[in-house]
Formats: sequence, structure tokens, C-alpha cells
Amino acid sequence: KVRIEAGKSRNRFEELLWKATLFYLQPYARFDGAGYSFVLEHNPFPGEAIHPGPYRMGRNVEDANTYRVGHPLAQRVLEQCLALETPPVELRFNLSQSGKRLAVLEPHAGQSGWLLCTKFSVEAFEVEDHILFAGVRDDGEALHPDTCKRLFDLPAEAGQPILSSPLPLLDEQIEAQQRQILDEVGLRNTRWLDQEVTKLDRWSEDLKLGLEQEIKDLDKEIRDTKRASSSAASLADKLVHQRTIKTLQATRNQRRKDLFVAQDEVEVRRDGLIADIEARMSKGQTEEQLFTIRWSLE
Repeated sequence: KVRIEAGKSRNRFEELLWKATLFYLQPYARFDGAGYSFVLEHNPFPGEAIHPGPYRMGRNVEDANTYRVGHPLAQRVLEQCLALETPPVELRFNLSQSGKRLAVLEPHAGQSGWLLCTKFSVEAFEVEDHILFAGVRDDGEALHPDTCKRLFDLPAEAGQPILSSPLPLLDEQIEAQQRQILDEVGLRNTRWLDQEVTKLDRWSEDLKLGLEQEIKDLDKEIRDTKRASSSAASLADKLVHQRTIKTLQATRNQRRKDLFVAQDEVEVRRDGLIADIEARMSKGQTEEQLFTIRWSLE
């Protein structure tokens, strides 16, 4: 029962994690592919305390360690996979015998070409990493980035290493995707700035209106107290009213000072917001080539 539930609960992301785990831990583990589980027969990371398992991918797993991307073992496997060398190589993808219906790939069956994968990192309000794909057939037809990604859902055989640099068309595709990402980041950051400025303006306006209303209320109270003092019958009552007026005037003067201080604070916050944005926007972007392959689709 657990195996059926585990299989049903897998998504594409989990499938990719499983394939990476199969690849890296194959020399160290005994796998049960149907149940998406494995047991470590050897420690893949000598010197580290690694539980032998069993590990099982899925949900509601009660008889094993739940294997998912956040698990320490999965993190170590992914770290090692990311550090592997990826020299240019020929890859033969098999669609006809994969048992999969991938409509986006069917028009390219029997074709071959080149594919480039890069990592594009943008540092603005936060660091964003984007994996970009560019592909082209030998007849010059460009592949959509999503089509390039779907190739890697297929089984493949590695051929001979290749000595070649990316075609100019691939570079152009990557550059176009980078420009689109930068435009989207710029638009998103502009919206964020507008929202922050709007919040600052609302806070400033609310603060200003609140203090101004308090000053008006104090002015009215002072006028009322002065009238009461004028109509007071005894000197003692007049003195009481005068002391009240003095206290109210001191409070009003302080609120006037508070209003100027609040306006200065708004400008300080606005200057800080602008400085923070300028500092974040000046960090730029970096590009790293991950791999280049010569592909064919059978």
C-alpha cells in the first residue's frame, strides 16, 4: 500500500530528485525502483555519520526515512552532483522506446543538433538564479527552452566527447532570455518601489493628519478655556483656567514640533529607501555555462 501511494504522490520535481539519487548512489545502495526506496550498503560520504536507511520517497511513510529534497542525505547528493564536471558530450535521447508521449518532442524525432545550458544569476533586491536552455537543430530550426528541458525527461546514452564551442545562435537565444529576465526583474522591482513609496506616503499622511487634528482640538480647547476664564466670577477660578491654558498651549507647541520632526523623519525614510534601492540595483548579474551537448532524438 505504501508503495502505491508513494508512486502516486510523485511529481516531476521528485522524479528528478530520484533520478539524481539513482545516478549518484548506485555504487553505494540497493534500490527498489517500484517502491522508490533504497538502503545504503556502503557509506557514500566516509567520515560522516550517514544512516543506512531504509529511505523511501513519498508521503505518509511510516516504515522508512522519508526521502525528500530537504533531507540531509538528499542535500549532500545534490551538492556532489552539482560539483561534477560536465564536459561537452554527445547524448542520444530515446523517445520511441521511452513509453512516454511528449508532444513537444515528437516533431523533432529523427533530428539532431546542439544544446547549451547556463545559469544566470541576478542580484537586485534578492539573488535570483535562472537555469536557461538554448537549442538548435542541424537544419537551423531553434528549439523552445521548454522543449530543451523535456529532452531530459527521456533516457539517454552518452556518446563520444566533443570539441566545439556553442553556436552563435545558441548565444543569441541565451542573451534574449537574459534580457527578458532583466526586464521582468526591473518591472517587478519598479512595482515594489511604487508599493513602498505608497506605504510611506500613506504613513506620512496619516501621521500629519493625526497631529494636525490634535493641534486643532487643542486650539479649540484653548479658546473654550479662555472664554471660561473671562466669564469666571472669582480670581481663584480665573487662575485655574489660566494654568489650564498654559498647559494646553505647551502641549500644542509640542505637537507642532512633533509635526516638523515627523516630516523630517519621512524624508529620512525616503532617502534611506532610495539609497537601499540604489545599493541593491548596483550588484549586477553573472553567467555560468553549465554544459554543452550534441543531441540526437531517436
